[in-house]
Amino acid sequence: MKTVRKTVWLVCVFAAAMGASSQLSAQAPKTGPRPPPESSKRPLPPPPEAARVLNLSMPIVIDEPGYYRLDRDWEVENDFGIYLEIRADGVTLDFRGYSFFNRGEGIAVAVLGNSVTLRNGRIDSPDDQATPLNVQGSGVLIENMSVFGQNASYFGGDNSRLVMRDSGIASGANGVPPGSILERNGFGCAAPGCQVTIADDTRVTDNVFNVAASGPALIVQGAGNLVERNVFSPSDDTSILLNGRHNLVRDNTIQVDGLTEAAIQVNDGANVLEANIVLPVPGGDRATVGIQFTADGNSFGNNRLGALVPVDVGSTTQTNWGGNVGF
Repeated sequence: MKTVRKTVWLVCVFAAAMGASSQLSAQAPKTGPRPPPESSKRPLPPPPEAARVLNLSMPIVIDEPGYYRLDRDWEVENDFGIYLEIRADGVTLDFRGYSFFNRGEGIAVAVLGNSVTLRNGRIDSPDDQATPLNVQGSGVLIENMSVFGQNASYFGGDNSRLVMRDSGIASGANGVPPGSILERNGFGCAAPGCQVTIADDTRVTDNVFNVAASGPALIVQGAGNLVERNVFSPSDDTSILLNGRHNLVRDNTIQVDGLTEAAIQVNDGANVLEANIVLPVPGGDRATVGIQFTADGNSFGNNRLGALVPVDVGSTTQTNWGGNVGF
């Protein structure tokens, strides 16, 4: 394995503004443009970080903190096990719009360090024995990334605080750790096992789930989660599966077309379901069941449910706040 030891490229940009001479000032018309504000005359600060260019043969190990960037697309075919491994804490890897394409088996990108940022690029790992992304570190930020593959990416271990925003995950996200934030992402694929699974104290907001295969789109295993303002496309299975307690599921839109399963299924207690919408697509059929409870002790209200059976409590006991409307 080669360790990245590239020359640090540090670019410092300075801007200075000079006043005109007194002679030119005297000749300038009084109606001319105003001088720029004083703040624009100050020298621009240099970039806060140096950029180390990843330009070595595979596999790559990053074992020093710092700012790294890609300067081209990568396409690799050999089976290395792990192609790009980030071991150090405090690493930022900026793809700068480039792609990391792994045609072989194994893990395309593995993050073992803490406080690591991946941004502005694409990871593609289409082999059926490959994993696009495996994150084990704590405090990892993924933003403006596209991740593709036949198998789900893994975000887990005993670590916590993953932040994923403005990204596309096309093969599922398993093991999302406690205390995470998933916002404004697109999740989806057409293969089994593409669900997103979350643990405790995670915020899932303003995402789009386009999972057309069998299996729930979102599985809530833990407690204290907020699932809000997400949109789920028509699927062959339940869109939201609640297996935990003390979760708030609010203001989500679940599109259906003749779904035979329940759009939302609740398998534990102390959850709140409020203002969710089960909406048949234009020309589509209603779901068989809107919300189905299999455990006691939940509360629900103000849901709009396009289903033959809007709410199925079975033999359970729930708190109905009212305002639930079937159509």
